[in-house]
Amino acid sequence: MSVGDELIEIERELATGGGEAYREHMLAHGIVVVPGMRLDRDSTIEAIDSARGWDRFEISDAQGIDLGGDAALVSYRFMGWRGDELYDALASSVYERAGSGGWKLALHQQTPIPEGPDSADAADAAESAPAGDG
Repeated sequence: MSVGDELIEIERELATGGGEAYREHMLAHGIVVVPGMRLDRDSTIEAIDSARGWDRFEISDAQGIDLGGDAALVSYRFMGWRGDELYDALASSVYERAGSGGWKLALHQQTPIPEGPDSADAADAAESAPAGDG
């Protein structure tokens, strides 16, 4: 299994596992950046435990990158539904390999994709843009 596949498996657990999944997979000093907020580990767990879970979700266009040593990142498109409400975002997570504990989340960031007729085109363009050199 590739590093990217391993990280997407963890991301799926985080999307469905509630605060307990974050307790297991997030570094003590990790942070989560969502629109308008930067959360530490404890605040992330509290927010996840108080939020209604996803009725269903999709992860697509995932790209994993081994950063060398004990670090890697994964970036993907996340689409989650609560009833008829869609949350559509580009997400990226950075992980650190924590010895025998496996990969641990250091940073997770989400950028919502605006609703509207051009949103799918904008998301597709962002996902297909060439990676920078540095």
